[in-house]
Amino acid sequence: MAQTEVFAFAAGGRRESWPLARADAASAAEPGDVRPEAEESAEAAENAEPVGLSLAEAFRAAAKKFGTREVVLALPLSRLLVKVVRVPAENAETAPDEAGAMLDKTSPFPDEELMVGMETVSENDREIVALVAALPEATSAEIGEALDAAKLRVTRTDAMALGWLRALWPRLAREGAPRRQVALLDLDDGWDVVVVDGGSPSVVRGLGAMASAEDLGREVTLTLLQAPFGPEVGEIVVFSRTEPDADATARLSAFGTVRHEKVEDAFGGVEGVAWRTAEACPFDVTPEAWSRALAETRFKRKMMGWVAAAGILWLGVMGVLFGVPFAYDQMTAHEKQLSKKHEKAYLEVKGMRERVKLVQRYSDHARGSLEMLRMVSERLPEGIVLTSFDYVRDDKLSVSGEAEDAEAVYKFKNAIVDAKTFAEVELRGPTARGEVQKFSIEAFFVAKEDRK
Repeated sequence: MAQTEVFAFAAGGRRESWPLARADAASAAEPGDVRPEAEESAEAAENAEPVGLSLAEAFRAAAKKFGTREVVLALPLSRLLVKVVRVPAENAETAPDEAGAMLDKTSPFPDEELMVGMETVSENDREIVALVAALPEATSAEIGEALDAAKLRVTRTDAMALGWLRALWPRLAREGAPRRQVALLDLDDGWDVVVVDGGSPSVVRGLGAMASAEDLGREVTLTLLQAPFGPEVGEIVVFSRTEPDADATARLSAFGTVRHEKVEDAFGGVEGVAWRTAEACPFDVTPEAWSRALAETRFKRKMMGWVAAAGILWLGVMGVLFGVPFAYDQMTAHEKQLSKKHEKAYLEVKGMRERVKLVQRYSDHARGSLEMLRMVSERLPEGIVLTSFDYVRDDKLSVSGEAEDAEAVYKFKNAIVDAKTFAEVELRGPTARGEVQKFSIEAFFVAKEDRK
C-alpha cells in the first residue's frame, strides 16, 4: 500500500476532525502497520471537540495530509444502494448485467442510470451469490462537487462496512461459529447489519443512526425477512466501542444469543479498506464521471510533463519555440472536444450491439440441445444403442454407443456429416467388445483451425 492512500469520512451529518485523523492512519506503509503517531492522532481526535468542516474543507485537509491528489474513498452503507443477489451458475457470463438489473428494480430512483459495483460472495455448482451496490446520483453529485473543489480524484470507491467486516472477520467467523449469525456494527456512521450464512454474507444493510432499541429491533427483523430460508439465528454479534445498553441487549436477545465484541482499534475499518484495495477486490461504485475526471487529470499530468520536457529541450536548443506548448494545448483541447462529442453515440451503439448479440445468442435454437437430440434421433440407424449424449453449446456434440456391426456405425457417422450442422465430425472406433462394436463420435461446430 505504499502508493495508495485511503481516505474515510462520515458522509452524513456534521463533519468532524476525527475522519481526517483516521484517514491519515490508513496511509501507513502496509495494511496492519499503524504508526505510533497515528495512534496519538486517534487519541487526540477522540478527546478533541468536534470541529465543523464542510466536505470540501475536509477533502482539502486530507489532501494536504496525504500529499496526494488521488484517494480511495470509503462510504457508509447508508449512503449506498446495496443488495445481495443470486444468479444461476449457468448465467456466469451475464451475471453482472443480471445483478445490475435486480438492483435497478429495487432502486427508489427508477429513472436514474446507476453505476453498479459487484463482488462475488460465494459460488457453487448451482448459483453465484454476489454483493451489488450503486452510488445514487444525489450522493455522487454532493461528493463530486466537494472533490472538484478540493481538486481530488477518486481511484476506487468502497463501503466502509466492508472494510470493517474484512478487519473483524476472524472475530466473527471463528471456529465452531453457528451456521447463521447476525453481525451488527456500531462503529462509524450509525449501525450496519450483516447476515452471515455458512461463512458468507447473505444480506447487507446500512441502518444509520437508531433512535431506540425498538427501532434497532425492527430493522433487524426486516433484515432477517430479506434473508433466504435457512437455519435459525445462532447468535447476534455486536461490534462496538462501548457495551450495548440493556434495552438494546434485551431486544436483540429475542433473535438469539447476544455476543458483544469490543472494538478498540479506531482504524480497523480504514485498514480493512486498505487490505481490500491491495487485494484488488472488484467491488467499486465509483461513478463514471469520477473515473473520467481521474483519467483526464492523469492525462493532463502526463501531457504537462511531456510539454515541459519538450519546452526545456527546445528552449535550450533554439529559444524561439515558445508557442509549442500552446499549440499542444490547443490540439489536446480539440481532440478532447471531439472525443466527448462522439463518446455518447459510441457507447449507445456499443451497448446496442452487445444487447443484440446477447438476444441472438439465446434466441438461436437451431443449435440448441433439444434440436441436436432430435437430429441424432432421426439419423440413428437400427442396431445402434447410444450410451452417452454430451452437448456443449457452440462447441461440440459427443455421443457414445454400441452397435451390432461396424457398418451401422459408419452409416450413423455419415448421416451426421450429411446433416451439414457441424464443421468437423470425428469417429473413434468401432472397436469389437464381445458381440458388440463400441464407438464414440465427436462433432464440432467450428473447424479445428478456427478454435481458440
